[in-house]
Amino acid sequence: MNRLLSNQTVVGCLVLVLLHCCTGHTLPELPSVKRVQTGDQPTTRIDATSTTQPVKYDGAQLWRIGYDDQPKKNAVAELQDRYDASMWNYNATSVDIFVRGQQIKKAECFLRAANIPFEVVIEDMQRAIDTENPSLEETELWENRNGHRMTWTAYHRLADIYDWMDYLAQTYPDLCSTKSIGKSVQGRELKVLRISNGNPSNKAIWMDGGIHAREWISPATVTYIANELVEDWDNQPAHLRNLDWYILPVHNPDGYEHSHQYDRLWRKNRGGLQYGPCAGVDLNRNYGYKWGGQGTSKQPCSEIFAGSGPFSEPESKAVSEFMQSSAADWKGFLTFHSYGQYILYPWGYDRVVPPDHADLKRVGDAAADQMLQTGNSRYTVGPSGSTLYPAAGGSDDWARGALNIKYAYTVELRDTGRYGFVLPANQIKPTGDEAFQFVDIIAQEVAKLWVTSRFGGGSISARSNSPHPIGDCTVGSASVPCGSCSINRSASASMSSTHRLSVSFAAPNKWFSSPYSSGRRVAISAPIGLSSFSQQSSSCSRNSSSDDSSLSRHGCVGCWWRFALFADHRPMPFNCADIFRFWLAGCHGMPHITNYEPGTENAPAHCLLRVLFALARTANVLLAMHHHKGVLAVVGFVVINLNCYNGYITTGTPQMIERDQRAPFSSKLTHTLSKTPLYEPNDNQTDGDPRFPDFFIFGAATAAYQIEGAWNEDGRGPSVWDTLTHDHPELVVDQATGDRAADSYHRYMSDIDSLTTVGFDFYRFSISWSRLMPNGDRSSLNEQAVMYYTQLIEELHANGIEPVVTMLHYDLPQYLQNLGGFASPLIVDYFAEYADTLFSLFGDRVKVWITHNEPYDFCVEGYGTGSSGPLVYASGVGEYLCAHHVLLSHAAAYHRYNKYYRSHQKGLIGITLSGRYYYPASDATAPEVVERALEFQIGWFADPLFGTGNYPPVMVNEIEKNSQLEGRTRSRLPTFTDTERMLVNGSVDFFAYNYYSSRLVELDTTEYNPLETPSWQRDARIIQSVDPGWSRAKSTWLYVVPEGLRGMLNWIRKRYHNPRVLITENGYSDDGQLDDTERIDYYAKHLNAVLSAVLEDGCHVAGFTAWSIIDNFEWLRGYSEKFGLFYVNFTDPALARVPKRSANFMARVITTRTIPAE
Repeated sequence: MNRLLSNQTVVGCLVLVLLHCCTGHTLPELPSVKRVQTGDQPTTRIDATSTTQPVKYDGAQLWRIGYDDQPKKNAVAELQDRYDASMWNYNATSVDIFVRGQQIKKAECFLRAANIPFEVVIEDMQRAIDTENPSLEETELWENRNGHRMTWTAYHRLADIYDWMDYLAQTYPDLCSTKSIGKSVQGRELKVLRISNGNPSNKAIWMDGGIHAREWISPATVTYIANELVEDWDNQPAHLRNLDWYILPVHNPDGYEHSHQYDRLWRKNRGGLQYGPCAGVDLNRNYGYKWGGQGTSKQPCSEIFAGSGPFSEPESKAVSEFMQSSAADWKGFLTFHSYGQYILYPWGYDRVVPPDHADLKRVGDAAADQMLQTGNSRYTVGPSGSTLYPAAGGSDDWARGALNIKYAYTVELRDTGRYGFVLPANQIKPTGDEAFQFVDIIAQEVAKLWVTSRFGGGSISARSNSPHPIGDCTVGSASVPCGSCSINRSASASMSSTHRLSVSFAAPNKWFSSPYSSGRRVAISAPIGLSSFSQQSSSCSRNSSSDDSSLSRHGCVGCWWRFALFADHRPMPFNCADIFRFWLAGCHGMPHITNYEPGTENAPAHCLLRVLFALARTANVLLAMHHHKGVLAVVGFVVINLNCYNGYITTGTPQMIERDQRAPFSSKLTHTLSKTPLYEPNDNQTDGDPRFPDFFIFGAATAAYQIEGAWNEDGRGPSVWDTLTHDHPELVVDQATGDRAADSYHRYMSDIDSLTTVGFDFYRFSISWSRLMPNGDRSSLNEQAVMYYTQLIEELHANGIEPVVTMLHYDLPQYLQNLGGFASPLIVDYFAEYADTLFSLFGDRVKVWITHNEPYDFCVEGYGTGSSGPLVYASGVGEYLCAHHVLLSHAAAYHRYNKYYRSHQKGLIGITLSGRYYYPASDATAPEVVERALEFQIGWFADPLFGTGNYPPVMVNEIEKNSQLEGRTRSRLPTFTDTERMLVNGSVDFFAYNYYSSRLVELDTTEYNPLETPSWQRDARIIQSVDPGWSRAKSTWLYVVPEGLRGMLNWIRKRYHNPRVLITENGYSDDGQLDDTERIDYYAKHLNAVLSAVLEDGCHVAGFTAWSIIDNFEWLRGYSEKFGLFYVNFTDPALARVPKRSANFMARVITTRTIPAE
């Protein structure tokens, strides 16, 4: 029944108010227990630990209230605090609130006064409870007489459920068995039903129900599904019969019985005395993954009390220990709840998703479609934390995060609120039929996971992809069954655990020829740091190439491996990085796997064994990256399908587990940028050449659009620079594009090799927003992009190079530009969500973040003059809107990190500012003019962040005055609200700065003409020029003024109280010659300027970044100007990286910590 506030209610409110006014008495209230604020999740007050008389809910009601704005949310919180109301369920638009009968009138008055409407969903809760289950007499009539009492027309007690399980085990002993996996708080058994055809290769699915006591439809549905499986087993499809099913119908037996006997709406378990006067722990907050996080409470009286610690309760502990110790090959974890009609997948602990969320969504959607067709019930599919609310410590998150079970789902069963937790028993069968469809879909997906690897207490699976032939297979005299291949990884000296990776090959009754086999089963092993290949009497040893300068890359002793197979003494060289790339690319070609004898009968087998060994070694290298127990970044699995004439390798998409499970790494850059003071002038300097302090670190930089290429591959969407180069090719020298660029999307290992060759400490690169999230938000999250950046970051760490990530380096997704880009306030929320996604995906491995690169440049040229991407001509207005929204979006990202990530990720956030240093053009130029030029450029952004929290006064006054002259009603320069000023000011952890050149400056004394088009240039009123004595690089704007860098560092020191500075770009352009002496001279002079600023002036400079590690696409100059330390010939398909002399120079700087004389 839908009902808004009635006239009778209004009269009741007036009576209460008159009573209060006339008598002076306070309005009557029942004693209340303070509600603990735990964020957005259902909470309820819990009363005494034990109940001897059944709790009655006469007159209690369930209300639905809008939940789509802050006043309504505040009202709901007030209802819980003051009127003992309980939140049963909610989503983004509404919330279901349970109100006790004694509080109805007062709660109605409160909502009336707040002008908040509501509807009554359940008029009388006790009446709903009384009519929910059939009477005992009806139940007796419907009871099944086949050895058990279960009917699925009524909700049954625990004894009936356990008797039915025993009946199945006795009736179908070859199919069913039961096992007690532990006991509850009050000593009740936790009984699991196993359904299996006995096939040892079966994968396993776990199902449970009743983790929350009052959700009776859950055990009823789980038992219904199990009964349908067993009783109609012979007619079930193969994908259901070829699985092992482990079913725990009642996860919370004490609470379930309590809800039947004493309190129908009881939720938790019955843990008692250890928690004081309040009973019970929410078992779905007690699992060990992210225990104690969002959506939980430390207060025992709360309905979301997480317990005293992870797995503090015997019920959750029993499930954890059973699943982890079981030999079952877990591939599915299905936990059934009510209510709301949701299919939910991880993560629940926060509003984040796993890398394969699109696949989980696909499977969930398929199940929802089938459920809709079966029962006409519409189920919503999505990640738990975002679709409903964050709730840490859930069983599904644990199954995914700890056991790495791919298909981990929570299903919130019927209904959507009409009956809530007291769903009538006549809904059991239709709910069960729907849920069976869900289970069927999951089983189909699990059946497709036919390549399996189990390691370290967890398991990972991959779906096969398209096959690629690797050669002809001729049957020879020596053959072995293609049965199995075991890949063992022994722990190296730095490891404390041993992993075993097993790969099963689906090639029954197929044979292949090999001189190493002699009919034995093949065993391939590759211990980290000590590779070996053994097959009883045969062995293989590895010698690293002596001319390889990188002895630790990729976890190998040398990057090039040479294997001598003693059986025939033929060497087999291949590059492990190339094998890795070849494997990830889906085996399109086989570089460096060539030294077998073509035309011989054994050639394919030789190649095959070599491929297997390479893949085994690659998998083990990846395991070595993060050897913390049960943690794996990326693992590839291979299925070999052999027949008499053709061999195939099929590759599967690697499955990734959550990153912040990995062992933490020590961030040298974070430590350096956090140290204050960094250095005292003239500290620890001895006679001779000045040295960079020990803390000072060196890096190199690139940007996504300039190097990645692959502009339309693997789901990448267009950026504003794709639009510019494709739609306006005339704007770029030689009509060049970044479509291929340096092809770093495919050749990132070559970039890492270059970084390693020089010895850089860190690598600053940017992530392509349009590749990761083409439409700007998580709805378009691209798993291929997640994979790419994960691999890049992991390889950097494997090579001892720290990643420094720039979130946006000019290449805004075109989709967002269509919405206004940085001229629109919409961008602030989009950027915050993008940043949040980056933190959640990569934040455990990335500790230094740059939100934006050079906002002065892309705002003035992109949104003001319209001369660069995104080509918006809005002179005098657009550049200021852009800058304003850049600062707000940066602050939003910063505070998002503070709120959700900093405490455990412990990273730092900055924004890279650019700006020339200025010198007076003549003796007549006043110092104020120089200061004005600096404030209009770098102070425009730095003052709000590091200074007053507002734009420089000279900008505010000048632009406001000019705006008035133009007849405008407000300044063209946006203003910060007080709240925005507080958010922006201080929202940086260090000062990131790009320096290339300087200028002379003088004041433009021309009278301002309001009829001319406004612009930043006209507002600034500065005239820039160059000194004829300054030399120039290939770029027409780049004049060599090294002393300007020292001047700018000191200006920053004085104006902003000597912040920690990271120089994030500095470089020189030429034609790309290998003998680049002018670049060496440029770097030497600028590094000397930095040394002087640090050692003599006391500037807190932490590090220096060279632009760039490789030649790349230089925006409007295309490939006509080269900044790289490594030469790239863009007309050569190989795009090889060739070191220039400057690379050797920079390597010597890093090694000696001095500036060598050239």
